[in-house]
Amino acid sequence: MTSLVDPRSTDPGSAEFSGLRPGEILTRSFRVTAKDDASLGEAMLTAHARVAGKPVASAEVPLTIVKPVEITGPASPDLVAGRPTAVAVKVTSNLADTSTTKVQAVVASGWTGNQPDLITLNPGETKTVKIPITPAKDAFGNATVTLAAKGEFPTVSSTLPAVVSKPVTMVGEADLSTHEFALNPDRNNDYPSVFPNDVTFTAGKSDPATNWSYVQPGPADAWAGSKQHTFRLTFNLGHAPSSDLTFTAWLYDTHDALPPALTIGLNGATVRNVQTAPGAGRGHRGADGIKPSTLNVTLPVATLKSGDNTLTVTTTSGSWMVYDAFGIRQLP
Repeated sequence: MTSLVDPRSTDPGSAEFSGLRPGEILTRSFRVTAKDDASLGEAMLTAHARVAGKPVASAEVPLTIVKPVEITGPASPDLVAGRPTAVAVKVTSNLADTSTTKVQAVVASGWTGNQPDLITLNPGETKTVKIPITPAKDAFGNATVTLAAKGEFPTVSSTLPAVVSKPVTMVGEADLSTHEFALNPDRNNDYPSVFPNDVTFTAGKSDPATNWSYVQPGPADAWAGSKQHTFRLTFNLGHAPSSDLTFTAWLYDTHDALPPALTIGLNGATVRNVQTAPGAGRGHRGADGIKPSTLNVTLPVATLKSGDNTLTVTTTSGSWMVYDAFGIRQLP
């Protein structure tokens, strides 16, 4: 008979081997359950055996104690005061059986998180859920967001440092979706006929559903004329700002092999040339498996003015990018 000696729970507590012949090897499986307050990391079980009623040498069995599920999010969620942002959260099951897990964000007073998302996980399976988080309208600077997962096990949580910016003008929601914009989700081939002169948009007046294309082509895109394309955004400032602002494009996806290079202009002057990150190459077709990214470009205070300001985004080389949201904001 073999038994496991340990402060953890084992099932079964012991197992009997009958008819064991000389030189024969038999295997029995034990399910080991750690206590709720057990320390994570390496641990050791001790196996004892008796043969014909007499004890034989014990053996140590190494094991690793892990959380029932692992829950991870971005290193530092980038949030905008008073605006929802979808935070992608990965949940991985370390359990031996299929389980149902509630996943939610625990946020500060005045903020809003999500109602718990119920997901079913098979052993070892990882799923990604989108959790919308909206900071309070007056939030600004450093904050924390706690992600929590709960099932037939104690709550597992992960606390992330977050940064909250102040919006000046925003178009669309950073919700990992293109639904707000024209031609979405996959009418990229209609771009030349719908936007023969590219995009001109006035914040607060234009409608993104008809006036801003979800996809911005690049010179490598034959379906859009194999040329540079410029999108123009006009936004109004009630007074000249006292510090720099930031243009942010939350990109739903970009071309995987030829992500576009951009020239960002403001009021007729070039602000910055920037290379976008490679994506999954699927977002222009409305397909799953996208690779989002965020583009931030500083708008120097000296280039900003009271009244209307016009920002231009030009694809100077490479292929397309797809918008999730964009806007002008003040970073902490």
